[in-house]
Amino acid sequence: MSDKVATIGLDTKGIEAALARAVRRAEKIARETGTPLIFWKDGHIVEICPDQLSHQDSQTDVLPGIGS
Repeated sequence: MSDKVATIGLDTKGIEAALARAVRRAEKIARETGTPLIFWKDGHIVEICPDQLSHQDSQTDVLPGIGS
């Protein structure tokens, strides 16, 4: 997290945990509905079939530094 976030005293561990849960839920829903995952990577919008990503790949690609 940025120094600015830490300076204002936000619970960054709680924020990171919430983001990791959101990634897992988005991947689960995409698998269940057969829809692609759409995210931002390297300055571009990326659309990937959820079957092409492992759970670990999705978290590290979409949210660097966010773990389960």
